[in-house]
Amino acid sequence: MDIGWSVCPHFGDCGGCDYQDVPYPEQLERKGQSVVWAFESGGFPAEVIEDPIAPGAPLRYRNKMEFTFDSCGRPGLHRKGQYRSIVPIETCQLCSEDMERVLVRVAGWSAAWNLSGYDKRERTGLLRHLGLRSSVDGDLLVAIYTSREKLEPHEERAIAALEDELHGLPVRSLLWVVNPARADAAVSSEGETTILSGSDHIIDRLSGFEFRIGVDTFFQVNPAGAETLIEVVRELAMESQGSGFFLDLFSGVGTFSLPLARDFAPEPVVGIEIVPSSVASARENAAGNGLNNAHFVESDARRGMPEVIDTWGTPGRILLDPPRSGAGGKVMRRIGRAETDRVIYVSCNPESLIVDAGQLADFRYRISRAIPVDMFPQTAHVECVALFTRHGVC
Repeated sequence: MDIGWSVCPHFGDCGGCDYQDVPYPEQLERKGQSVVWAFESGGFPAEVIEDPIAPGAPLRYRNKMEFTFDSCGRPGLHRKGQYRSIVPIETCQLCSEDMERVLVRVAGWSAAWNLSGYDKRERTGLLRHLGLRSSVDGDLLVAIYTSREKLEPHEERAIAALEDELHGLPVRSLLWVVNPARADAAVSSEGETTILSGSDHIIDRLSGFEFRIGVDTFFQVNPAGAETLIEVVRELAMESQGSGFFLDLFSGVGTFSLPLARDFAPEPVVGIEIVPSSVASARENAAGNGLNNAHFVESDARRGMPEVIDTWGTPGRILLDPPRSGAGGKVMRRIGRAETDRVIYVSCNPESLIVDAGQLADFRYRISRAIPVDMFPQTAHVECVALFTRHGVC
């Protein structure tokens, strides 16, 4: 699908998209070039970079959206280049039509009840964020974030009426999350979460596995792209000849660990993840999918690696999927000292990938393959999967 014009009336004001006025083949070309620039600027050979992969459709691909309420109680997205300013929106071409319908109904609900939005400067107002998650089957998780737990009487009635407002939509989990923190982020760790209807999670499916998805669960936002990423990682893992267990750093809910555990059974796959709820979900996902060779350790990557290696020995392969800022020098040096034969690095930021690659170079690793995957059409972001091979290892 070539897109040569803006399909969204908010494009240009809203900061959610960069490229809706760019034909999709040109978007891919630009993203591939951004990976080339990152490699060349870091002194790494660009010839290892393969053509970008475009999985799925370039519109309505996101299974997660986070909208912010402006001070008038209207949900929207941050204005391009102005993080403190919110653009109220009525449509978004990146999410499903049902998620869009929730957005419209919540906007009407807020206006009908005259609810205030949270003012970040004054730290006043009630509504902070609207969080939406969708499964491949279309089930929805809806979370309303407020700045405080103590409500005025009309606010209590409004929260109680929200379930009826969303009647007829496939909402399987409706949550009220209190977030009193100063930081402007949709998180549930700072306050109480109340289940208004349904359960605290939805079930999603990926690569033949079921995953429990809660309000804070890290999960790839593009299902078709995630399937492609998993296949790329599996291909790189299968073509290497390392022996020993498979170590998965920043393992989340087991997105990569579970398929790898199936592929390499009975060899263990051990994931290290710092978020307790994600570790709990990963263990439940492994048990629910009948995988007894998938194990998960609650720790940060740097401190958890020595403990895991003491228990399981030298890993035959290491996979890492760190946050956008990268894994950091201390983690990369831990990886280098492990002297595993192959390292597979899944990166949502080629620039941080190259910074981390510089740390591995000191331990005789080189990048032998780099595969860009367009997980985020209409934006400038691009995922890249890199295979590191230790010198002297076939």
